Amino acid sequence: NTICLCRGDDCALKLALSRDGNDYTLQEGDKVEFATSFGLTKTAGYAGDVFADVIISSTDTENIKAGNYTYTITLHYADGTQTALTVPQPMIIMEVAE
Repeated sequence: NTICLCRGDDCALKLALSRDGNDYTLQEGDKVEFATSFGLTKTAGYAGDVFADVIISSTDTENIKAGNYTYTITLHYADGTQTALTVPQPMIIMEVAE
């Protein structure tokens, strides 16, 4: 999905996870990595449900130039394998209205 965020705002992303077309609950040792083309990387670990919560704080984006960026979500399984998804929709950082 397209993510729109005002520069310098806090954001909580709730990522629904699936594996082989089925809902996937993170297992102990699994982690989700959310990485952007402007250099932000956040990780979320085991939470006991089919969602991974990625928290982006105001300080993460306060100095990012407004524009369209790409993002990748990678699921790192406890067994060492991984699945990566480069999302075709952008992450849009918008200028704060004065």
